[in-house]
Amino acid sequence: MGGQKSLEGATVMFVVSFVVAFIIAQLAGGSSLLLPLSLAMIATLVELFSPYGTDNLTVPFITSLSYYFLWFNF
Repeated sequence: MGGQKSLEGATVMFVVSFVVAFIIAQLAGGSSLLLPLSLAMIATLVELFSPYGTDNLTVPFITSLSYYFLWFNF
């Protein structure tokens, strides 16, 4: 594969990230879809632009940091 990203992979990343973020937001008492959508978009973009092999570290780190900062705004 050589580090190339696919549309299918990005779509799956977005959907799974959205589902997980939605479940976590619901458990934390959130009612807006904006937070899970934002986090899914952030996770997908980080995964797409991370150099090959670093996305296993950058995606959870940046997404969890984004959740922490966005939680207080939604």
